[in-house]
Amino acid sequence: MTDVQVVIPSVRITEQVARVLGVFLQEPQTARYGGELMQATGLKSGAMYPILRRLREAGWLSVTDEAINRKVAGREPRRLHRLTSQALAELTALSDQLRPPAA
Repeated sequence: MTDVQVVIPSVRITEQVARVLGVFLQEPQTARYGGELMQATGLKSGAMYPILRRLREAGWLSVTDEAINRKVAGREPRRLHRLTSQALAELTALSDQLRPPAA
């Protein structure tokens, strides 16, 4: 009998969280901003920003401010979110667990 190690992610994966993570996983190294994520997932800001906060607090997202000149751009810099290596490791382990055994 083989020991099976079950990995429980540090983030509760709801349907909405899965939609957000799905966007990040399309291109894991790409930084995303909230408006872009809302457009891609169809979520409103009242759902999106609490999800992003929880993912940051769990160590799954790193956040940086966009490097722009406010005067030239005519707007404030966006907050850019990127998956961390911890998130990728936990999601990979979870994906491996959920994959059906090879026949």
